[in-house]
Amino acid sequence: MTRAGSVANKAPIFVLPRMPPSVPRLGVPDAARLALRQLLGDVDRQLADAFDCGTIAGELLALRAQAVDRVIAHVWSACVGNG
Repeated sequence: MTRAGSVANKAPIFVLPRMPPSVPRLGVPDAARLALRQLLGDVDRQLADAFDCGTIAGELLALRAQAVDRVIAHVWSACVGNG
């Protein structure tokens, strides 16, 4: 349990503002790769701040995994499609 409450009962502590709208089917352009790297860097900084505020490491791990899952799902959908 964190000082701020349970992860399951709260919205994620991060947002994904730099998520590119789509990734071309034939490769990932450098700009999209940079945006995804920046996004994960933003998430990591927010998680570090949460750690400094006393959030339990296991909860931070779950939040990091959730962010990576969202990135993977986005890239998969953009490259392969939803169906």
